[in-house]
Amino acid sequence: MSNPAPYINAAFRSSREYEVYFFMKNKYVRLHYTPGRTDDEILTNLRLIRSGFPSLAGTPFAEPGIDCSFDTEANSAFRSTRGKEVYLFKGNEYCRIAYDSKKLVGTIRNIGDGFPVLKGTIFESGIDACFASHEESEAYLFKGDKYVRIKFTPGATHDTLVGDVRLILDGWPCLRGILPVN
Repeated sequence: MSNPAPYINAAFRSSREYEVYFFMKNKYVRLHYTPGRTDDEILTNLRLIRSGFPSLAGTPFAEPGIDCSFDTEANSAFRSTRGKEVYLFKGNEYCRIAYDSKKLVGTIRNIGDGFPVLKGTIFESGIDACFASHEESEAYLFKGDKYVRIKFTPGATHDTLVGDVRLILDGWPCLRGILPVN
């Protein structure tokens, strides 16, 4: 499988219910998302990171932009539903860490081994961006121009896909005309 350029470089869910920030190169959008539906709404139009987050102006986070939502070498990350754990993804591997103690939970594994539901999908070889949904034990994974929603089971491999792998612009039509960012 080829690795298309990421449409979304980083994502994190807001503290406000069903709001998410998507970062693309040196720009971002904030939107209200509706799991399982396509009536999402743009709350903050595409703008430069430095204008929406003035404290980042003149830093590497504004130019060239944010690549991941955590200060690590990881490609992407999302928070687990278990304690203070987070999933970190880099290349075709992932791990869980407890971010309060900074300790590894379990071992570093291949994505396809820890998430068998992703075997044979574009996500088996890596994840560009992801975020934990406001829906319990669900996360959105993004790679290239595609995404999938999963129901995850920390510490087990009983994860399921919530729907099919889809084109981002089909599942998030409010991003048409915004993605891909040049």
